[in-house]
Amino acid sequence: MQFHWKSLVFAVLLGAGSASAAAAGDRAAEQFAGGLLQQTAAVLHDNGGVGDRLHQLVMQNLDARKTALFALGGYQRELEPQIVENYVAAFTDYITAIYEARLITFRAFDFKVVTSMDAGQGDTTVITQARPSAEYRGQDPVFIWLRLSRAGGQFKIIDVQIAGMWVSIHEREDFARRLSANHADLRALTSYLMVQAAQIKGSNGQVAANLTPLSR
Repeated sequence: MQFHWKSLVFAVLLGAGSASAAAAGDRAAEQFAGGLLQQTAAVLHDNGGVGDRLHQLVMQNLDARKTALFALGGYQRELEPQIVENYVAAFTDYITAIYEARLITFRAFDFKVVTSMDAGQGDTTVITQARPSAEYRGQDPVFIWLRLSRAGGQFKIIDVQIAGMWVSIHEREDFARRLSANHADLRALTSYLMVQAAQIKGSNGQVAANLTPLSR
């Protein structure tokens, strides 16, 4: 999927310029995203102990539960709470493994915030840019969209978009197909997520390229 970032960002900037919504809130979201990107870059550019530090950073700033329940859609209704909790735990391990594997591919990039906009339901979308560092200037910049929620007064990432596809929407569609095929057996989906997470970790993230549409 080719990502026409010039046209897309121009449209976003145009829309953001005409919007009157919650400028102060947008600035706060941008400041949060900017600080998080600086921390991420510092971890990625450090040759020692990237894995543990990156995992901690992702876990601290991701609302994996909210994403997990969204991805499950209507299938979460009328299920035993413990079955749902087991699914949420497996999803959290799975999605953090994907994000960590993807972030490592940006070790030669620098990050900056481009703009932000109201995403509805109290959320804010912050558009960021990953630009190759000086020695890799032949590569194109990548635009990464972060959807942030401020439940509880603290920003958390609830979704990420790269190459035109939101991760949670992709997972929701994939999970709906799997649950439809296996008679809504959430235990089977949970087992699948556990296997996929283990494979991503065991392959140093190489398997993640085949699981989500986050290709550059």
